[in-house]
Amino acid sequence: MDHSTAPVLDALQAYHDQDQLPFTPPGHKQGRGADPRVRAVLGDAVFRADELPPCPGIHVPDPGDLRLRQVTLPRDAFFGEVEQVPADEAVGRVCAEMLTPYPPGVPAALPGELLDRAVVDYLRTGADAGMLMPDAADSTVATIRVSVHDVGAD
Repeated sequence: MDHSTAPVLDALQAYHDQDQLPFTPPGHKQGRGADPRVRAVLGDAVFRADELPPCPGIHVPDPGDLRLRQVTLPRDAFFGEVEQVPADEAVGRVCAEMLTPYPPGVPAALPGELLDRAVVDYLRTGADAGMLMPDAADSTVATIRVSVHDVGAD
């Protein structure tokens, strides 16, 4: 078998040369896990999109601010009695759904966690800026599904 040519790499190079959207294989940690030949063809700049860059309009809190407190079991919050409330009214309430913004694809809130202002602002501004929220009952995050039982106020 002749491995002297790489038609897939040639096609990626041609695509990259058109200056369209970047080719961004997920999970490469900004190229550190990518094949060196791919990095040579596409360059390192393509892999910078592996992580969410600073985006105007998205409130990105410090990572420590995104650590929510688990106040009830996830299954109790998810399967329990719930209501859909405006995002601002969800602050201080127990989340009853998984809220996973893409990118980066890491859950910001899980059922049973107490929602705080930093996370709600991050999700709202992210949705407004175009981040996808495929797990949310309301993908615009204008409303958030919360537990009816106010266990978080203790």
